[in-house]
Amino acid sequence: MGDRLGTLDAAFVLVEREGMPMHVGGLAVLDSAARPGGPIRPAELRRRLRSRVRELPLLTARLVPPLGIGRAAWTPDASFDVRRHIEQWTLAPGSGWPELLQLAGDLHARLLPRDRPLWRMTLIDGLPGGRQALVTTTHHAITDGVAGVEVTQAVFDRPAHLAPSPAATDGFFGAAGRTGGLTRALQAAAGAARYVAGGPVVAPGPFNGAVGPRRVLATADLRLADAVTIKRRLGGTVDDVMLAAVALALGAHLHRLGLPVDGRRLRTMVPVSTLAGGGGLGNHVTATFLDLPVGLPPVRCLHEIAAAKSLHRTWHEPHGIRALLDTSGMAPQAVVSPLTQLLCALPFAHLIVSDVPGPAEPMSLLGAPMVAAYPLMPLTPSVGLSIAVVTIGGAMGVGVTTDPDLVAGGRDLARDIEAAFGALLDAARH
Repeated sequence: MGDRLGTLDAAFVLVEREGMPMHVGGLAVLDSAARPGGPIRPAELRRRLRSRVRELPLLTARLVPPLGIGRAAWTPDASFDVRRHIEQWTLAPGSGWPELLQLAGDLHARLLPRDRPLWRMTLIDGLPGGRQALVTTTHHAITDGVAGVEVTQAVFDRPAHLAPSPAATDGFFGAAGRTGGLTRALQAAAGAARYVAGGPVVAPGPFNGAVGPRRVLATADLRLADAVTIKRRLGGTVDDVMLAAVALALGAHLHRLGLPVDGRRLRTMVPVSTLAGGGGLGNHVTATFLDLPVGLPPVRCLHEIAAAKSLHRTWHEPHGIRALLDTSGMAPQAVVSPLTQLLCALPFAHLIVSDVPGPAEPMSLLGAPMVAAYPLMPLTPSVGLSIAVVTIGGAMGVGVTTDPDLVAGGRDLARDIEAAFGALLDAARH
C-alpha cells in the first residue's frame, strides 16, 4: 500500500459511481494553424507526456481499494503506459462549437477506469480554421482547481514562470489563511459553529434533485481587465464581481423559466483554497456557503455579496468547515462511507461556484497557442449546476456544467452570465 487518501480526496472516491463521475477537467482550444508543424499529432502529445508526467507522482499511481476499515491508497502503477491515457477524436465535417461542446460533455460524463491512473487527455480535430481542442480529465481525488495548474504544467509549454495573476487572486476564493495554536483552534470552532447554526442542509431549489448521468456544457468569455475596472469603480474584489454576475444571471434564468426572483436567495457552495502557494497534488481546499441574491439591481447585488463575504470571513467559516472535514477523517471508514454518501445525497447547496486562478501569461501546447480555456466541473448527487471560471493570460473562461434532465437551459445561462457581467461593466463606466 502507498499513500492513503486524505479525508476530502477519499470522499470524492466514495461518492463516485456509474453516472456520477467525480473528476475535474478543462477544455482548451488550440490555434494549431499558427503552429509551424501543423496540427498536433497524438504521438507528439505522448512524447511530451512521457517526458513530464513522472514529475507528478499521482499521475503514475493507481488507486488501491481499502482493506478492512482503512481508506483507499495510491500505489505506483507498474504497468503505467501513457498510451492508455490519450485519445483522439475527429468531429464530423461542418462541425463547430455546439458539436465540440456536445462531445466534451459526453467525455466529461464518462468514468475514468480504475485499473490505471485516474486521468485522461483527449485531442479533438475537425474544428473550423484548423484549430484543435484538448479535453483534460483528472479525478478530483488527485487534484483541486489550484493544483490543476500543476497538471497543466505537465503537458503545456513552460513559460518563464507560471504564477497566478495577482489581480485574479485578490478575493475570497484565494487562500483561507493560516494561524497557529489556540487562535486557529478558536477560529475553527467559531467557523464550525456558524456553519452548523446556518444549517448544513437547505430546502431544495430549482437545481436540486436526483442528478442523472448526462452532462451538458456551456461556456462564456469574460475579460479580467473589465472585472478589475468593475471592482475598482464599484468596490469589492474580482471574485465578488464574478459572484455578482452569477447571481444576476441566475435571476434572469429563473425569470425566463417563470420562477419567482424577488427576495430570493440561492445557497451557493464556494470552494476556498487553503494554500497561499503551491502545495502539490491532492485537495487543499475548504468551502464557504453564500446566499446569493438573485433579484437585485447590479450594483446593489455586488455590494450585498461583498458584505456577506466579509461577514463569513469574520466568522472564519472556511476554517470551521475544514476542521469538520479533518475531524471526520478520524472516524472508521465503515462509518464515514455511508455518512458521506448520505450527506451528498441531501441538498447541501443549490449550486456550486468556483474560481481557479491560472497563469498571468498566455499558454501554448507544443507551439500551438491556446486561444481559450474553460473549466469542466463535477456535479454531486443532489446539485445539478456547477459554474467555474479560470483566468489565463487576462481571459476569464467560464464553464457551466449541468445535468440537462434536471436543469433546463444551461447554455442560455452562460449567455446570461455574459450579459450580467456586461451590466456590471456598464454601471462601472457610468
